[in-house]
Amino acid sequence: MHTTDENDLSERESPSPDLLARFKKEVGDDTNQTCNKLDAKLMQKIIDFNTELKKNNLYIKVTRCYRSQDIQREWHYARMITWSDSQIQTNVRAAANTQEKASEIQRNALALFKELKKITDDLEAIREAQQLVIDKELKQNPVVAVEDDCQCGCRWPRSAHTFDPSLAIDMNIFRDLWGPDKAHSDARRVAVNSNSRPKQFPEYQTIKNIAQKLGLSWGIDWNVDSSPYLPVDAIHFEISGSTKAALPPYPQNPGPLDAWSLRNVGQGGSGPLTKGDIRKDLVKHLQQMLVDRGFPVGLKGIDGFFGDDTKNAVVAFQKHPQYGKDLTTKPLSHDGIMGALTADALNSSMKGKWYSRYVTPQKLKDNYDALSKGTTVILN
Repeated sequence: MHTTDENDLSERESPSPDLLARFKKEVGDDTNQTCNKLDAKLMQKIIDFNTELKKNNLYIKVTRCYRSQDIQREWHYARMITWSDSQIQTNVRAAANTQEKASEIQRNALALFKELKKITDDLEAIREAQQLVIDKELKQNPVVAVEDDCQCGCRWPRSAHTFDPSLAIDMNIFRDLWGPDKAHSDARRVAVNSNSRPKQFPEYQTIKNIAQKLGLSWGIDWNVDSSPYLPVDAIHFEISGSTKAALPPYPQNPGPLDAWSLRNVGQGGSGPLTKGDIRKDLVKHLQQMLVDRGFPVGLKGIDGFFGDDTKNAVVAFQKHPQYGKDLTTKPLSHDGIMGALTADALNSSMKGKWYSRYVTPQKLKDNYDALSKGTTVILN
């Protein structure tokens, strides 16, 4: 479960030794012993949640308190690699039942997995991803995306757990048929786990009512009435409220680049940003976007100088499997030049990071053919 009330999250605090000891005694800990990293308010709510569940012959088994974001990315990309095209079409809305989009998501995920794991061979990356899924028993759980706009293109919703791992907790909920201390493999004991489907288990409404009463929201209920019926965040709980309330406001930033103005001089623009460009403030704007998007511009950082490091960062962006596409989804040229189409792609990539919305200027759409071929732009 997770908690996202703005008041509750205004001051996060570590649990006291007494609270931590009580949590471990009454609720338990995950296999990596990370419950000490939970926010104290969430920890208390989960203790209360477990107490109420016991009154209904249910109890909690914690599966994960704290998630590393790199591990979360690794799991997410591994899932997309190991799913077949048909599984992606069925379970990932962004695929929209089209094999072409499903294949694109899988290709992106493979490239990102290789980059994250420092793997150069596709077969090795696929084998690692398959083994990871087997080892972690991810099964059908898609594993939520770490970013608002996931780089693989799945558009799976991000959760508070991936923003700040102290804000959420994963758990299974069991029926207390023989008592929590008596191990039994009988599947009847499982009330809720990561493969549960909405409303298929009789305790659904009971668990939901208890959670809501205590101010907890439940990942399995976010997606309950629509297909695919995979829970967005499986067995994850957080403090109730909008998940967006748990996310920080967008950082102060200069906003998107003026992509239309960066068309060639012969097309009526001021010209693209290139190596040696003297427009220092504009170069700083570009460098800040590249750095925040994950493309470093050298040891000197954001200095307004468009040198080899900045050019290499632009090339890396243009080659990126998810970001390096123009408004028609065609691959960008890998020339290190920040022209109208590359600027538009960079602006689009900052959605969810600098701002919530960006729309490609209509002039770019109307003059796409001319811009992509470098011919004269007809000004309206």
